Amino acid sequence: MEQTLFGIKKRLLQTAAMYCLLTCLLWQHSACADDNYERAQDYIQKYKPLAIDEMKRTGIPASIKLAQALLETNYGTSRLATEGNNHFGIKCKAYWQGDTLLVDDDTLQECFRRYPSVYDSYIDHSEFLRYHRDGYYNHLFLYSSTDYISWAEGLQAAGYATSPNYSKNLIAIIQRYHLYDYDRPVTANYLPAVTPPSFNAVAYAQNTPVPPVQTAKPDAGFSKTFVPKPAFNAATKLPLNSYSAAAETAQATHPGQTNSAPTYAALKLEEVFINGLHAIIATADLHLSYIAARFNLPEDDVYEFNEAQPTNKQVKAGIPIFLQPKKKKAANGMEAHLVQPNENLLEISQYYGMKVKSLCKLNKMQPDETPKPGSILHLR
Repeated sequence: MEQTLFGIKKRLLQTAAMYCLLTCLLWQHSACADDNYERAQDYIQKYKPLAIDEMKRTGIPASIKLAQALLETNYGTSRLATEGNNHFGIKCKAYWQGDTLLVDDDTLQECFRRYPSVYDSYIDHSEFLRYHRDGYYNHLFLYSSTDYISWAEGLQAAGYATSPNYSKNLIAIIQRYHLYDYDRPVTANYLPAVTPPSFNAVAYAQNTPVPPVQTAKPDAGFSKTFVPKPAFNAATKLPLNSYSAAAETAQATHPGQTNSAPTYAALKLEEVFINGLHAIIATADLHLSYIAARFNLPEDDVYEFNEAQPTNKQVKAGIPIFLQPKKKKAANGMEAHLVQPNENLLEISQYYGMKVKSLCKLNKMQPDETPKPGSILHLR
């Protein structure tokens, strides 16, 4: 009798212990899932503008880009992401000329690409897919930017990752966090776009040393007249989606539908001298942090050179970006500027390589004041 009671008590204790263990395991799993969800939301909020902008530029769905980044970086926490700014798990390959980081992956101490910034990682991912030496991913660009399922399956079929469940994992992440919402032009247009440039994208994608742009040399008469916006050369073809309003509407209302191949426009970049100062002019909006990385300059210095506002560190296409401090006044012979519609004081100061403060002082204006079209501003 006592042995029977002892056995019953023993089984009850074992059952209780097992119940406690299962409860703890479920709690840990729930807590881990909650942590991942919060990390995912933080990552998405931080980088969705960049993913959307790259989608507009190249046609790669923002949902795919974000899902790959979340998966490859373990929600932004991996060593590859935190130390190497590599958010897509792209390995060095024999032709990579940039910095590297050794990380254990399929084998021990594998070589991965290290980037100066996250912007570079997002851009290189786009160019890696678009301009891969063996053309593994060319067929993906025949799919609509809203057809994330075909993109996910195509990435796995092309061998982007070794996991047999890679496409299923991407699709699960996209659907869990509703990332497909960012593939729809109507939604995307309401979000701020970050536009980091890609300098000589083909060479960058193929990871060969980027040839330097021929720097213009000022001649004797250079400072006598305003330097016009140059005829851009050093052209580099970059994929720029060109959608009609009807196509955008169709994509917004019919997710998953394939579309014809996107068209491509050219981004052109040129180094010039303005007011005797080294500057860059481009046909696309440029983010100053990328310019800093490209020319190996401290970001804070580039922001200061171009008097960037805390809330806006991009420069519009056609506006000079300076790689050294601007001067207090315009070049000799540049006495006045006729204000054009929609011009502001910062843009005008950039045209002449002079500080906004000096321009305001000469014309008794405040930095946030909008100059009247047709008015004359003194430059010296």
